[in-house]
Amino acid sequence: MAVTTMTPRDKLNRLIDLGRKTWRYAWLIALFAVVGIALSLSFALMRPKKFQSYAVLFYQERIQTSLLSNREEQVQRNIGDRYRELLLARGQLQRIVDDPKLNPFPDEADKELAIDKLRQAVRFESRGANAFRITFTDSEPGRAKGVTEKLTKMLQEKDEELRNDQAKATADFAKKQKDEAAADLAKMELELAEFLAQHPEFAQDAVQAAAAGASGTMGTVIGKMNDPKNQKQQPGNMRLLALERQRQRVQARLDAPPDAPPIRIPAPQTPEKIAAEAEVSQARQEIVSANRELAEALTQYTDQHPAVIRAKDRVAAANNRLKKAQAAVPPDVETMVAPATEADRDKLKKDLAKLDEQITAEQKRSGKEAPTA
Repeated sequence: MAVTTMTPRDKLNRLIDLGRKTWRYAWLIALFAVVGIALSLSFALMRPKKFQSYAVLFYQERIQTSLLSNREEQVQRNIGDRYRELLLARGQLQRIVDDPKLNPFPDEADKELAIDKLRQAVRFESRGANAFRITFTDSEPGRAKGVTEKLTKMLQEKDEELRNDQAKATADFAKKQKDEAAADLAKMELELAEFLAQHPEFAQDAVQAAAAGASGTMGTVIGKMNDPKNQKQQPGNMRLLALERQRQRVQARLDAPPDAPPIRIPAPQTPEKIAAEAEVSQARQEIVSANRELAEALTQYTDQHPAVIRAKDRVAAANNRLKKAQAAVPPDVETMVAPATEADRDKLKKDLAKLDEQITAEQKRSGKEAPTA
């Protein structure tokens, strides 16, 4: 049986015949198309509308924890978890459910169920770089916007409240520590004042010890406090010098008659007074230098020359500096040493003998001979 070969024309005729048969049912195809479009349009119009509203929050620390610990992702995750729990807390969401204008489920009688539905409708997302987004979807655009704004405001207020509580607790703790330290300091100062009142011979050494504790840059100025002979002593003899000064004060109290008036002993200069007098000395040197510059300028120029005017201004500034420095110098302080009474002489004699023993031991230790009485 022979097989007929189809030519291109035959194929075209078959396609034309198929098109004619299809055209016979064109009305059926159009009907299905119209029905499909109508059903799609009806479904789109009948489906409830959803409006989405969102707010973006940026978190910024005064001292960034990420710079301190080098754990930016972990810190951001912790902040996001903290904000999510604050936002979706039952107390926060109940405030929205209790508001009739913002409640997205007004037909729900059970508040607990309404709060659970609201918690599922609210989304909190981390956007990176300490940026967070609060998103809420609702069928009414105004309500979606209102709920989002309310959630954002409540989160900010809650975070601010927690920050204020933490800052207040920290401030209270610091204030408590400060008050305790101030009370301890006042107690120690009172004990020191009582001790110095009972033993006035130690008042001068206390001031000298405070002056000796100043910075090394003032060492050359502090040296003027002591006697010239004592300036040549080495730092290792400071104990010996203190013992000798104390012996002199005790001996002076023993030598004075009981009815003699109190002895006034000038107290050593304090570090503040030493610094103030150094400032006065510098101001005087500045005046000398300014006057020298003014004299040289007057020999070369007239009074209206800028160089002369600058020299005069420098002299005036130096004089003002000297006045301020002199006004800042604190007054001299004198230590009152009362003469020994008959009741105190026995004790002072024992103290004097003990001081002699200490001086002798210190001189032996430093390799020097004891001075003759």
